[in-house]
Amino acid sequence: MDIEVLFEKTADADEVAAVEAIFAAAGIPIQVAFGSESRFGLPVSALDWFVVVALGGPIISFFNSLGSKAAEDSYEPIKKWFLELIAARGAPEDGYVEILDTDGTMLEVDGEIPEHALEALAEIDWENVKGNHMVWDPSSGRWVDAKDKSA
Repeated sequence: MDIEVLFEKTADADEVAAVEAIFAAAGIPIQVAFGSESRFGLPVSALDWFVVVALGGPIISFFNSLGSKAAEDSYEPIKKWFLELIAARGAPEDGYVEILDTDGTMLEVDGEIPEHALEALAEIDWENVKGNHMVWDPSSGRWVDAKDKSA
């Protein structure tokens, strides 16, 4: 699967290297890019920091490559991966990790996401949320399409 990891233009070289090392440790080759739009033509917003993972396939295939079979195992490796990425970028309150796939699905993970929200990723039926922009809704305690998020 083709994977591009996009950073803001001002990303710190040590933080970028730390993120590259996290992917390498998972055995996942990536292409690194800097800017405000991925090579797949997907725009990203500009917070203090971001890591946008543009996938060349479905999000569930990527999660499976992280060592988790959604139907059989826990999402522990996925939770660990997200927490490591956020820690590698420094100040969690100032940014986010976003995953975009070829089905148009977007998963947005705020830098201050609670661990139980990452564990709740296992509850998502990825087939039924294709094309949705999934965000954590603390009011309902579940992942929802951004347009359905509680105010």
